[in-house]
Amino acid sequence: MDPDFLRNIWVFEEPSISISYREWLDPNLNLTWKLQIIENTQIVSDFSYMILHDNENEAFDVGVLAVKEFGGTLVTLNCNEARRCNGLDPNRVFRSSPEFFDLLVETLGEGKVIYGLHNNMDTDIHDHGVIYAIPPEQSREALRERQRQMGLSSHYNSGDGDDLLLVNGYALTIEEAFPGILDWAKENQVNLMYEINHPDYDDGSFSFMATHNEIDYYNIEAQHGHFEAQWKVLSLLINKMVQTQTL
Repeated sequence: MDPDFLRNIWVFEEPSISISYREWLDPNLNLTWKLQIIENTQIVSDFSYMILHDNENEAFDVGVLAVKEFGGTLVTLNCNEARRCNGLDPNRVFRSSPEFFDLLVETLGEGKVIYGLHNNMDTDIHDHGVIYAIPPEQSREALRERQRQMGLSSHYNSGDGDDLLLVNGYALTIEEAFPGILDWAKENQVNLMYEINHPDYDDGSFSFMATHNEIDYYNIEAQHGHFEAQWKVLSLLINKMVQTQTL
């Protein structure tokens, strides 16, 4: 059995949880994507969850628990427990294969709010990444410059800077794109990053395509091993959107 499914067998034994599979030959990339679809058949939900990298275990566990607790659909890719599928990063192919993007949105559910779940390396050890909310006491000038060059800004509130909510938009600042989000994040001690979706920054990611297609999409990022931190951010975000219908 797939180790991700084995690890969460206690959830899959519940009668309300269904599992299905779908394979699709991508004509643009000449590879077959293997989708794993986990649904709650009893709780109606406006939310869906997606995991594009098969080596991100806590993201998978958080997604499965979210389906159990909040309902909705989780879509994951089977890439034999690897980050890449046939040498390709699944989160960098959507400019080359917009049909794959359409397939995922169709499977996740048209009109649903989509939460992308990701796990990343410890930035304090591996200083090559950019998804990191920099604490004010850290200079990290090289990292700040990399973020600026990629249209990223970070807003630190607590804990590990690797654990955060990443949002995207066309506005130049996060306050313009998501009014009130900074106050909400500070009140709930959630770290934030904002990415400007300018054509110069098009990296072929799902988030860029989602913004371009006016789809409500939010990335919940966490360091490998930080299940509790990732679950906290997702739960807070879902509860906020249930109450107000908006972020």
